Amino acid sequence: MYGKIAVDRSLREQMYSDKKHTEMKTVQEICKLTGVTRKTLYYYDKIDLLKPVCRTGKQRSKRYSDEAVEILKQIKRYQEAGLTLTEIKQLRNTKVSEERIQILKSACRRLYSQNHKIEEEIKLLNTIILHETEVMNKNNQEG
Repeated sequence: MYGKIAVDRSLREQMYSDKKHTEMKTVQEICKLTGVTRKTLYYYDKIDLLKPVCRTGKQRSKRYSDEAVEILKQIKRYQEAGLTLTEIKQLRNTKVSEERIQILKSACRRLYSQNHKIEEEIKLLNTIILHETEVMNKNNQEG
């Protein structure tokens, strides 16, 4: 009798769990809704940036909440703004506004620095192009 009660309870819990989690979105649905690839979604799980809410079924399929769609959109927006995944993870783990602003300001300083370096590289490249052009013209005049 005791075994039957345990089985009944387990079955009830599974039925409740399955019903509750059918409202959750699959990896495929999340990818379709956000434009994020399956590989990216798995990577976010691996680095603890975005975890599935639960796993269901025999294959332990990952399920995500509606909130995950909004979080993924926010992650994409941060990436478009030039933030690294490390910076995005820091933002996701920080609720204090002052700390969040410091993370964003730090990212902005990093981008300014990268931009300055790129501008210097462009100037150097233009100098090299000018030099190569002069050498080519000189060789054409002599030959």
